[in-house]
Amino acid sequence: MSSKQVESAQKFVWDKFLIAILVAFMVLSLASIYFSSYYLNLNTLGLVQKQAMWYAIGFGTLYLLTKLGFERLYNIMRLVYFVLLFMLIILIVVQRVGALNSNPLISRFIRPIKGAWAWYQFPGIGSFQPSEFMKITLLFISADVTYKHFRNPSNSGYLSDLRLFVKIGLWALPPLFLNFLQPDTGIPLIIVISLIFLLYVAGTKKLWFVLVAAGLVVLYVGVVYIYYNHIDILNNMFETTYRLRRFYGWLDYEKYSTTFGYQLNSSLMALGLGGPGGIDASLYNVRIPEAQNDFIFAV
Repeated sequence: MSSKQVESAQKFVWDKFLIAILVAFMVLSLASIYFSSYYLNLNTLGLVQKQAMWYAIGFGTLYLLTKLGFERLYNIMRLVYFVLLFMLIILIVVQRVGALNSNPLISRFIRPIKGAWAWYQFPGIGSFQPSEFMKITLLFISADVTYKHFRNPSNSGYLSDLRLFVKIGLWALPPLFLNFLQPDTGIPLIIVISLIFLLYVAGTKKLWFVLVAAGLVVLYVGVVYIYYNHIDILNNMFETTYRLRRFYGWLDYEKYSTTFGYQLNSSLMALGLGGPGGIDASLYNVRIPEAQNDFIFAV
């Protein structure tokens, strides 16, 4: 039997401790969504059932994937990648072409939600966000690319690391760019951070991460300085875009507590007043929008 056949026949080994952590997260998640009904003024049983359905689908998919063997699993992930990439391209095309996004038939399935063209709407079923599944698919593909790269003993050193970065970049950059156009900043950040951690534990030279960390610190300090001393420069560079407003709301949430920083300010108020024991938010005039979603930690 060839080494490729042996590898393809390999089976996953279940990590019971890891599974226990996932189950604990599931229980905490379902309970938190259920108790968020106080802030939503509605019965959240339907939301709990929907969340439980996705957990069932997730665990079921995980079980099926472990039965495939590594090679078949990664081949499927590459196929899924191109299907999701095509769906992301369709979203951007509809967003940019007025004749398409104003078409009544198309707008039933594709329309912006809070300014972002990131979802497909299926009547009677719900919404589907390709980028949510793309970030998982990219991790599988990047793990496979990294494993095969380091399986070759000659792949070591800084030049080898650069070749690996290029290989992963060829897979990661197209969906990152399409997500950026939606516009969506959150998921691209999650993807980039996940890939950085993957490369870190894979055995690439640690100097790369020192340089990245130093660059991020310099960038952060520079942007904060410009914001407080020359905000007109930021406005001229990026205009008053959605991302810039979100950045202002994150950096100076008290100043923009009723607009861009409303979500962050409200959640920090709830956490600060509640402490470990919690509070009745209504007594303190603290409103928690999207309690079952973005604000589940504050709940």
